[in-house]
Amino acid sequence: MRARNTTSGTRIVVSTLLILLILVVINLITTNTVHRVDLTENKEFTVSSSTRNVVRNLDDLVTIKVYFSKDLPSYMANLPRSVRDLLDEYAANSKGNLRVRWEDPDKSPEMKRKLQQLGIPQVQLDVIQKDKRELANIYLGMVVLYEDKHEAIPVVQGPWGLEYELTTAILKVTRKESPKLGIISRFPREDFDQRYQQMQMVLGKQYEIEFVDLEGGQRAVPDDITTLMLVSPKDLSGAEQYRIDQFVMNGGKVFALLDVLEMGGLALQGTRMSSGLEDLMASYGLRLNSDMLVDRISSMASFSTGFMRFMSNYPLWPKVVKANFDQENPVVSKLETITMPWTRSLDTVGAPPDSVELTALASSSPASWTTTSFGNLNPQQQWTPKEEDLHSRGLVYALTGVFPSFFAGKEIPAVADSNAAPIDVSARRDESIPTQIIVVGNSYFATDQFLSQFPGNLTFLLNSIDWMSMGDELMGIRSKHVVERPLREISQGHKSFLRLIGMFLMPLIVVCVGLARAAAAARLKRLGEAETERAA
Repeated sequence: MRARNTTSGTRIVVSTLLILLILVVINLITTNTVHRVDLTENKEFTVSSSTRNVVRNLDDLVTIKVYFSKDLPSYMANLPRSVRDLLDEYAANSKGNLRVRWEDPDKSPEMKRKLQQLGIPQVQLDVIQKDKRELANIYLGMVVLYEDKHEAIPVVQGPWGLEYELTTAILKVTRKESPKLGIISRFPREDFDQRYQQMQMVLGKQYEIEFVDLEGGQRAVPDDITTLMLVSPKDLSGAEQYRIDQFVMNGGKVFALLDVLEMGGLALQGTRMSSGLEDLMASYGLRLNSDMLVDRISSMASFSTGFMRFMSNYPLWPKVVKANFDQENPVVSKLETITMPWTRSLDTVGAPPDSVELTALASSSPASWTTTSFGNLNPQQQWTPKEEDLHSRGLVYALTGVFPSFFAGKEIPAVADSNAAPIDVSARRDESIPTQIIVVGNSYFATDQFLSQFPGNLTFLLNSIDWMSMGDELMGIRSKHVVERPLREISQGHKSFLRLIGMFLMPLIVVCVGLARAAAAARLKRLGEAETERAA
């Protein structure tokens, strides 16, 4: 018996040692790899394929230095671990060309001076713990270094959005030069900066922005501009249209935000306006309708009436939901919703050019219609559309392919200044090389007000510029955190029906269950009494 017990104990010891040896070997094999299971719908805790492509294509060493203070408040205790997990994935996908170093920002006064020069500030937090309230000065920054260039992320507020910031910083320091983005607008520079400050700030992280003045057609769009933004242009002259047309003919990309409504002061009133590009866009295959879209599926807006303020769905702020995005185009395929305020509708002309492909990237709901009344924008007015007018309409279009020149076979328009030299047509082209245009029926969606209120608008804006200027390098990162789960829109009658169910059906079910239990108890009692009588 003792020999049998000894043999059994030996087997257990040997089996345990073998299991430990196997675990050690597996650990050694996977030391430089990252294996995690991400069960979130959009893989929010896994680096995107865009990031993996960026770090795999690094041709030289990139160093990421992380400066996190050691004594973080208790509610931030998990932040270093989350950041470390993310950076481990970056390093694991970089083929050895990305290294991560964690440094103590509080180790010396020299280090603090260095961080100040790098653009990493000390953050002051109000901390309440152990029944005390005190101020804590900490560092939560990191810097990306490549050759003699660096790009700082001053404050890491959390893992959300860090991947986009980090990959953007890597691209910025490793690129030989930033793509140049041109802007043409009807607004003077000071007014433009007030309306579109956030847009400029975010685009400026990846692009060199240049404001373009065509001077009535005397100047062409500079050759080094890859993408041209037309932000609410107004009454462009024939010569200016020619300059834009030739920019397209030479392969330039255009992102056109074309308003049909000009707001009048503080009152909710507007007047019709024209960009001057209606005929030019029609020659490319797209019709800019002179109407304004109204949609029952719309976003909430806040309004004041005297001393009262109220929130209401505003049908002139159509909301585009996931079902109405083109699921094949990466610009919008991962978006949940955007809001298009005071927008015109777009559609194709009868016979668009065969060489141009037109795609509706975003459309209104089937419960939408149009109006040509621009004077009354009051949200409390009665909306009474005809049933036959209700159908989906295009709000954003992408045009790709080879474009015919609007001015092919036509005389070139003269510039406005009669004393200026005529336009040089020696390099004129009547057909473009393959290029892309995106047209949006309004520019209001890109103002600071709407970018702050509707995050999907900013994602759509940046995706559009990136798609035309750089392909889809950053779109997969940016879009995966833009998630909205709105309740499904239902009719008023359906709402009333569900309300009645909640009021009467549930109590009725409780009563029925109670009666059934009482009946079952009575039946058991009768059966018990019958058994007792038989036994007697």
